[in-house]
Amino acid sequence: MTAGRHPWWRTLASAALGVGSHQIIDGFTHTGRWGAEWLGWSEVIFTVPLRGAFTWASVAQYVGHTLGSAVAIWLIVQMTKEGWVERRYGAEVVAAARRRVSTVTSADRVLFWLVFGGIMLTTWAGALVLGRSIVFWTVTNSWLGLLIAGSLRLDDLPVSARRRVSGLV
Repeated sequence: MTAGRHPWWRTLASAALGVGSHQIIDGFTHTGRWGAEWLGWSEVIFTVPLRGAFTWASVAQYVGHTLGSAVAIWLIVQMTKEGWVERRYGAEVVAAARRRVSTVTSADRVLFWLVFGGIMLTTWAGALVLGRSIVFWTVTNSWLGLLIAGSLRLDDLPVSARRRVSGLV
């Protein structure tokens, strides 16, 4: 493989495939949707205090999330063991990225926790407003929060924002 970015059309096609397959799976794993209704998975099979009713569709959703997360972790471990990232992007690029990560400043840490905390507070508020499970939304959206907050560096911000974050340290 060669180092560098994928062509834009491959990224777009991958995103479209991901969205489409996710919608199909959600059809079976969300109570009341077409696939769950077709299979009869929208019937309540048991109720848990503070959580509410479980249907076969919701059980399938939780099992799917758990297995999907386990597979994702396994793939990351395998890719790390086999040096996939180094082969794909080149050892020099990976070494430079690792050096950049090792130079995280206190202000970068403050920025991370401000962004991650903001995303999690928004997640919890959304769960409360929509009447959803805070635990489920926390687990699901913490990945998004980590991805966004972890990708930011103080150097990437406009000067005015840098000053505000640096003033908190």
